Amino acid sequence: MSDAVDLLVELIKNRCVNDGTIGSGHEHRSVTSLADFFGRSGSVVEPAPGRQSVVYRVKGSDPSAPTLALMGHLDVVPADPSGWSHDPFGAELDGGYIWGRGAIDMLNLTATMATVFKPYLLGEISRLPGDLVFMAVADEEAAGGVGAKHLVEERWDLVSTDYLLTEIAYPPLATSSGPGYPVSVAEKGPHWTVVRSHGTPGHGSVPWGVDNALEPLVAGLGALFDTPSPVLISEEWRTFVSGLDLEASLIDRLMDPERVDAAI
Repeated sequence: MSDAVDLLVELIKNRCVNDGTIGSGHEHRSVTSLADFFGRSGSVVEPAPGRQSVVYRVKGSDPSAPTLALMGHLDVVPADPSGWSHDPFGAELDGGYIWGRGAIDMLNLTATMATVFKPYLLGEISRLPGDLVFMAVADEEAAGGVGAKHLVEERWDLVSTDYLLTEIAYPPLATSSGPGYPVSVAEKGPHWTVVRSHGTPGHGSVPWGVDNALEPLVAGLGALFDTPSPVLISEEWRTFVSGLDLEASLIDRLMDPERVDAAI
């Protein structure tokens, strides 16, 4: 694992900060780090200056076998050092942890995926039946327009795959029989809502009998934060919890709308 740790430290120190502007990111720094790590360059795609993604592919032994891709991203969100106990780009080892922006999201996985992929790339491990692809992409933190989206739309010849492993959505869950790893089938998404308010218009100099239409809007928006979210114990949740091999008392709390938040 020392190779993965060393690579993680370097990726953090590269400061590939994506603030959402096209001129940020500077993922080319980490593409260079990966070329040094592997000892060879991959296929580099650069839709905008410095916004580089890189793809490596090891051909499989059986052309009919499915392809597996490992995908990590290289950019991180901004960090305000005043809110950190460690330099967010210092990658310090303290208490058994590497501290830094991106250490969890997701330079840790990018580094470990690269470490797993390297012996296949160098021929130290026999080829898999299908192709094995490693890709490290730009711009994940700002919707991927010059990263994964560009690769899929413009360079499918490089990234085509049947199966893909990427950023983990859940940590392992402790159960009586050992750690459990949930399978994510969906994640958060937008729910756009139009809110309309009505009032009685009037001039500011004669406010008598006037009710400002903004007031109920403000109250409604405030209620979104002040009102507890409703809890629904669905059949899907019951099935999920019952399959986790948990203690009976914890299962009871996870099935109770009044106690589920505290139990989680």
